Amino acid sequence: MLSRFIILAIPLVLILVPGDTQQHERRDLVWSGIGHIAGWAANFRPDVYKGKPVLRSWQSRLDLQHVRFYSEHFACLQLGGRRRLIRSNPSKYVILNQHYEVIKTVTAGRHRLGVVHQFRIVDGTTVLIETSIPRHECLARWGRKLEGQNWILSGGFQELDVETGRIVFEWQSLDHVNPSYSTIPLSEGLEGSGLSSLDAWNYFNINSVDKDDQGNYLVSARNYATIFKINGTSGAVIWQLGGFFNRSTFALGEHTFDAPDGILAPSQGNNQILPNSNAFVNWGQAGAITGFDCATCEVLFHAYLDSAPAGLGVESYRSFRFNWMGTPSEEPAVAAVQSGDQLKLYASWNEDTETTLWQFYEKPTTNVSDAPTAIFLGEVKRGGFETALHLSEEFVSNENSLVFAVAVGKGGITLGISRDVAIDVVPFSEWAVHSGQEQVVLTSQN
Repeated sequence: MLSRFIILAIPLVLILVPGDTQQHERRDLVWSGIGHIAGWAANFRPDVYKGKPVLRSWQSRLDLQHVRFYSEHFACLQLGGRRRLIRSNPSKYVILNQHYEVIKTVTAGRHRLGVVHQFRIVDGTTVLIETSIPRHECLARWGRKLEGQNWILSGGFQELDVETGRIVFEWQSLDHVNPSYSTIPLSEGLEGSGLSSLDAWNYFNINSVDKDDQGNYLVSARNYATIFKINGTSGAVIWQLGGFFNRSTFALGEHTFDAPDGILAPSQGNNQILPNSNAFVNWGQAGAITGFDCATCEVLFHAYLDSAPAGLGVESYRSFRFNWMGTPSEEPAVAAVQSGDQLKLYASWNEDTETTLWQFYEKPTTNVSDAPTAIFLGEVKRGGFETALHLSEEFVSNENSLVFAVAVGKGGITLGISRDVAIDVVPFSEWAVHSGQEQVVLTSQN
């Protein structure tokens, strides 16, 4: 069954949490993607590839020196008395199936620099990604003040065939858009000094790209403060909206949403219009998400990614609300902790969206985890990412027993069975460590 989730990537972590405010009062973790996606993660969201639901994400590293999401790293090695410049850790755009397995990996064509800002599947077969090219150009006509200011970053994008990696279309800003009208002049040095390829003047900076039903492209350029429509054949600019140096005007619309608590997002963030016409806003660097009623601009919910305002660097490039159904390929996890005459059983299943009930069983060490022949201890409704069941020791017939958990979905269908685990006995003084949310026993056959 499809359920609506809030889907976001905090750097180094991919996260799914329940996102239906009518059906979920809690905002518990559903999936942590640590170990699935390496390095810096962004643009994580559901999509459709070859007619099937998938998740997709960008992964690489952040260039902290220049605070840019560029993804190619270079190293200079001394080999046999000669220096060689090699490329390492290129960015990757990964597509995962409903079992959270990577089924496709895409990299930029022609050895371009893949950048964080865009990763979108088009028509289920191709993808749009952002690319950047440092170019060696004389920058005198654009305000060069220092010798050696000869590097400019040409913002661009590629449309790639996922199966073959073939470039369907490529566009570069420096071939079509004059740097003279950038809102970030070279002289200010705010977007690169232009003194090297690693610090090229970033006059354009693409933030997003999309393709229309006529085969043309829409490009949003942050450092040009402009939206461009690009001819999908020639690459020529069809029209542009915004910017500081043209005749078009772009005014505030009817629906403006003020950030709760007056928070500001210096970078990142996005606004998603939902099927019910409400808005879901991610505040980027400010580390918060908000749901709005578009008709009244009323705040429906507001949450900080670290549970507090002015957090310690917890942020998300973009986040979304979508329907998603995940079926893990790994088994559920179970733990059993005993202290005195008290026993607590814990069950969780990273990635799972379908479990509604957990059942716990005891078995002698010689038996197989088979629910019909094992001794039933109790069952409890799913209580979040981790569900706990609190029992008295009398429920367990043998101190050498093993326990296991069964994940049950709607209609009583068994979705997964954990491995058998021994009971971990801890002193009473450590019992508080395990005193999380408790659930009452619904039934017992012991």
